[in-house]
Amino acid sequence: KILVGCLSVIIGYVAGLITMVDFYHAGILTVLTFYFFRQRKWWCYVGQLICMWYINVEMLGGFSYELHFGDKIYFLSRQGFALLALLPIWMYQGKQGYHNKIIQYIYYAFYPLHLLVLGIIKLL
Repeated sequence: KILVGCLSVIIGYVAGLITMVDFYHAGILTVLTFYFFRQRKWWCYVGQLICMWYINVEMLGGFSYELHFGDKIYFLSRQGFALLALLPIWMYQGKQGYHNKIIQYIYYAFYPLHLLVLGIIKLL
């Protein structure tokens, strides 16, 4: 199993780079992280957190916010906020929540609308 897991990671990593899928190799590693740590055990949550931190902060780091506390400066990776998505993922109980057509369209509209709002805020 360990050999198959290691080969899956290597092949997925290279395939992500070659095919230029979303987030390249990091996107493939994200999917593999959730596959290998899919059980609802404490060590799987820790494994997801460590892997997702490495993928989002170390590999994809990118732009960082500067936080000034007294005479010290801390850098907070924008991509690191993706770790907050682990909370609703961990709370999912395998059942679909309340839904109807109105809620469905609200969720569909949220992504482009929040980007529009953020773009307007940036212009101000």
